[in-house]
Amino acid sequence: MSTRFPANCIVAAALAFAAGAAHAQIYADSQAQFSSVQGQDGWFYGFYEGTLNPSGFQQFPLYGVFLPGTWSRTCNCAGGYWTFMTSLGGHTSGTIGVSGRLRVVNWSVRRLVLDEGGPVTIAGG
Repeated sequence: MSTRFPANCIVAAALAFAAGAAHAQIYADSQAQFSSVQGQDGWFYGFYEGTLNPSGFQQFPLYGVFLPGTWSRTCNCAGGYWTFMTSLGGHTSGTIGVSGRLRVVNWSVRRLVLDEGGPVTIAGG
């Protein structure tokens, strides 16, 4: 079974087994496992355009182009978007279009896909 959790903040997910939360196992850490490879350790980096509809998730096509160590939709340039994701968080794009950016609402998202079954506890900081 595959479960998807869209998240726009730093998230540590722990599997809480039947033995209780005291025996929880850390399964994923979005900051420590941040990668230049889509899908590595179950993490995908992308965006929603407009509304936050989970079926509208699109993966960022570029890594290291907007800034080093950053996933993005376009270059850091006029005619592009402000939308990007780093290990520490992300940046949206909006309708103001500062510095010649396109005036389109984008939401930065990191998505964790778990192939494990059972209860999951999600905590962030």
